[in-house]
Amino acid sequence: MRPGLTSLGQVKYGYAETVAQMVERLKFDILYIENMSLAMDFRVLLYTLKIIVEGRGK
Repeated sequence: MRPGLTSLGQVKYGYAETVAQMVERLKFDILYIENMSLAMDFRVLLYTLKIIVEGRGK
């Protein structure tokens, strides 16, 4: 899988500082891989825009 600007794990979990947090975030990324579609891409894009507008990004 090629890296992108954002990911489901990034917008749903944020940055991971420990290995345990990385594992939790990885679950979201695996969920994305299992359900890849154009609709899922738009959903991630909308979540990303929401995080930016709300100023919740880390």
